[in-house]
Amino acid sequence: MEKLVETAEMTLEKLRKLQLDEGLEKDIAWCLGSYKFDNVPTGLIEKCKEALVLLKAEKEKKPRSVPKKLIEYLEAL
Repeated sequence: MEKLVETAEMTLEKLRKLQLDEGLEKDIAWCLGSYKFDNVPTGLIEKCKEALVLLKAEKEKKPRSVPKKLIEYLEAL
């Protein structure tokens, strides 16, 4: 599940940089901390899937704004 943490951190960083959804940023940050404490990935995966939708839409508008690898990692969750 180390890949999950890495993917969530990359997602959080990209959301912050692009300023897409501050509420989702906070949710992912909270879920990441929660996951590190209790190792229950459900909420973190759910929020990362929500971010995937936003990041895909942003990539369509600005193709270079979101790395293909990040999209692939999120789709693999």
